[in-house]
Amino acid sequence: MKVFTMLKALRKSGTPVILLNKTKTELKELRKDTFYCPHCKEQVFIRAGDKVSPHYAHFQKSQCSFKNKGEGEYHTKGKIALYQWLISQDIEVEMEYYLPKIHQRPDLLAKWKNRYFAIEFQCAVIPPQIIRERSMGYVNAGIIPLWILGENHLKKRGIHQIKTTHFEALFIQKLTPALEPKILFYNPITNLLSSFSNPYSIKSRVYGLLQSSLLKDLTFEQIFSDSKVLDHQLYEYWLKEKRIFRNLRAQYPSSKDQSFILWLYKRGLHPQYLPAEIHLPLPHHFLIETPTYIWQSKVFLEIINPLSNGKTFTYNQVKQSLHSIQKRKPLASIFLEEDVPIREYLGVLEKLNVISQIKRNTYRKKRDVVFPETIEKAINADQNVLDKLIKLEKNT
Repeated sequence: MKVFTMLKALRKSGTPVILLNKTKTELKELRKDTFYCPHCKEQVFIRAGDKVSPHYAHFQKSQCSFKNKGEGEYHTKGKIALYQWLISQDIEVEMEYYLPKIHQRPDLLAKWKNRYFAIEFQCAVIPPQIIRERSMGYVNAGIIPLWILGENHLKKRGIHQIKTTHFEALFIQKLTPALEPKILFYNPITNLLSSFSNPYSIKSRVYGLLQSSLLKDLTFEQIFSDSKVLDHQLYEYWLKEKRIFRNLRAQYPSSKDQSFILWLYKRGLHPQYLPAEIHLPLPHHFLIETPTYIWQSKVFLEIINPLSNGKTFTYNQVKQSLHSIQKRKPLASIFLEEDVPIREYLGVLEKLNVISQIKRNTYRKKRDVVFPETIEKAINADQNVLDKLIKLEKNT
């Protein structure tokens, strides 16, 4: 159950009263009135003090499922600031609007360009199942969920790198089918809204573009604009990652990586000498929890490499080879499909002229790739492939 600080209650007449920017005198007058919870219709009272922002509270014996359990000042300030920000743009918005059909109450419910958005300012860590249930509840009601994490979840490593836990990765979202993936953060103390766009994850490290602006300097529409990372910046980071990957035995002692090394060993291979066409960055590879170098190796070494040039394979063959990989669908988004990274990888191999797509689900192998004989040749091959991808991106 979501925990919240109630800022809106109803008079006997049904008129809502929101406790925003009320003076002590106004609060004193309001306390003379009687207010009711919009959800359970029980009587509530105004709670306020020097260290507590004004809000409504249920009486101790209340049975309301939305009874205040102490959300915290940080969340309350953020919810108020986001509400006022939307109001300042003449956007229709309701705070804590109860949706009876799905029994949910988003922090904010906004109407923009004839679409409804349920805006959730999430500061506390909650079970993934709750995120899934709330997001799907909104979707089933025809409402787009928009999750904004508290900046307490933002662990910066520079303007192009952050560190995420499994929880934070669940909030990677696409706000429209065509929009880049991003995570949104907000700090009600500094009033900064941050967007981390095009996240490329490598274990707990995530590369992308971090942009922060004062809330007052942004519009709601700007949240829906692209801010793509320059390809050469991403590939520079990825080249460093591939150098680490080439020395996998020393750098990655996890059981999963040891199993991968053993799998390669049985095929007479080692990460140092794999083709540069394996372990490539993809826009949506965060949707697969299994490391990129593992699942791309399975696709390339089991399906593509054994084929003679000119022979074909199908998308279903590729999917079957990956039946054991772990997928990770961000729970806050409704426009992300789990199999997209697989299609993207095949698309990159097509750009590199390794394969060609001849039908929707059929591909033909066009050429063999080089298995480098030394670590120096491997690193040079990585550089050449990434340079080629940069050039191809610039020409599209």
